[in-house]
Amino acid sequence: MDVFIQQVINGLTLGAVYAMVALGYTMVYGIIQLINFAHGEVVMVGAMVAFSVIGALAPSGLPPLAIVLVAAGCAIPVCMLIGYAMERAAYRPLRGAPRLAPLITAIGVSIILQHLAMLIWSRNPLAFPQIIKVESYHWRLSCIARGSAPRCARPRTTRRLRGSWASTQTASLP
Repeated sequence: MDVFIQQVINGLTLGAVYAMVALGYTMVYGIIQLINFAHGEVVMVGAMVAFSVIGALAPSGLPPLAIVLVAAGCAIPVCMLIGYAMERAAYRPLRGAPRLAPLITAIGVSIILQHLAMLIWSRNPLAFPQIIKVESYHWRLSCIARGSAPRCARPRTTRRLRGSWASTQTASLP
């Protein structure tokens, strides 16, 4: 049941991110009549900036909420600056051009942002730092857990084995 609840939360979080990206696409297209293919890359750069800030502040001992707020406070201005620079350098000079020119420019800006991100953060998978401590408390036959995706081992039971009492584990979780 714990895994199901965790997956529901993961699905809602991922759906919220997709909704934010879709809202951004809709707003940009509605205002400047341009499909900005670099929109997803701007979101990616913001996420990687937040990841870098969280990685730098995780060992500091600050509360997790403060770390996330500082990371968001750093990622948002970076995304704003990238968006402003893209509009000034790539899209504004093409305002009077045929509709295909800004579209090709948007694809080019997308490729440039992807490669810059690979140069800065590498193309290898990166592990997210643990900022929420996972704790498990065992009390008689129940287990109380806090943290993200906690796991509790099943309690030990006692049974009679050839005339003596032996303690055995009923099952083990991976």
